[in-house]
Amino acid sequence: MGTACYVKGADKVIAAVQAQAKIKSGETTPDNKVSLLTARCIGACGIAPAVVYDGTVTPRATPESAVEQIKKWM
Repeated sequence: MGTACYVKGADKVIAAVQAQAKIKSGETTPDNKVSLLTARCIGACGIAPAVVYDGTVTPRATPESAVEQIKKWM
């Protein structure tokens, strides 16, 4: 949620994940498969918006790419 990520659409990525997983930031799905956490900055401004899935940094996330990843886990 740092400036570069936010300007490039991180809020839309988070909103899409929240809608798909039916959780808010800081929550975990009832089946414990997905948790959603936000950070002010991960230091990856050049690839914003960056998302971290299970420790792997993913560049230039979109709402669609984030939802596709979440669907794999659900």
